[in-house]
Amino acid sequence: MDYLEKDKQFQELKKFHDKLKFDCKDVKEAYDTLSRSIKAIQTESLENDKIVNLLKATVMDKQTTINIHLDTITSFKK
Repeated sequence: MDYLEKDKQFQELKKFHDKLKFDCKDVKEAYDTLSRSIKAIQTESLENDKIVNLLKATVMDKQTTINIHLDTITSFKK
């Protein structure tokens, strides 16, 4: 009887081990997917930052040009 109990315990532990192994595999796959998503989002964020800085520079350049023209017009009116 002692061997049967040990065998039963062993089988239960083996099932538990297999379940843990499966769960660990699922967690690793989920982590890898999350990691890839984060890297993609970070790359997209860096590209967006570059675009925003370019647009800011373009707007500042245009605003500076407008200010120069306004100053010129103002100086002619005086």
